[in-house]
Amino acid sequence: MTNAHNFNYNNVSFSISHNKCELEQYAQIVQESYRTDLNLDLDKNQRHWNVASIQRQGLTMIIKQGENVVGGAMIYTSQGSLQKLLPMEGDQPFLQNKLGIDLTSTPYAEVGRLAIDPQFRSLTLANNALIHLIDMVRNLGYHHLFVMAPPTNLRLYQRVCSSIGLQARVNKLTEHEVAPSYRHLNLGLISVHYTDNHSPSTTNQLHKAG
Repeated sequence: MTNAHNFNYNNVSFSISHNKCELEQYAQIVQESYRTDLNLDLDKNQRHWNVASIQRQGLTMIIKQGENVVGGAMIYTSQGSLQKLLPMEGDQPFLQNKLGIDLTSTPYAEVGRLAIDPQFRSLTLANNALIHLIDMVRNLGYHHLFVMAPPTNLRLYQRVCSSIGLQARVNKLTEHEVAPSYRHLNLGLISVHYTDNHSPSTTNQLHKAG
């Protein structure tokens, strides 16, 4: 069985997928990862989080090793807060109010539900996944990227962004800014503003060693 110790990084792909089978495998990885790593049961907290809702809510980046799905992430998008708010915002323009930036007609995106099958996890794969996510959001034409994550993951985002010439800013979140079921995670908010940076596409800078 393939695992992180003999993982073939030359046979890894990162792509947007609409394939139902791949989305089902990804959803299972997310649910298991959230239950084990974060003590969150998505089946209990979000009963309707299934393939249909995944397809309806946003884009899905699938990570594959050969033909096997080993992880993925959600990309939620908006063409402006007047048209649509991101999941982390709920029913109020939370990001615009907190950060003091005008998002009313600016395309922006949120990354969430990043998960990798435990038997394939490594810093190399996590780094490469983030680089592809960051590039995908930029190449899709979005000006801002936002992520809510625990402290360890926030630091990983910062290191990866710094390594590819992007600035990632971290903001603390108050208790009332985080959903009750996530408050035990000590989440922070990271933001990447592509219009403040001028580095080229970064997927050619992928790490090759674990």
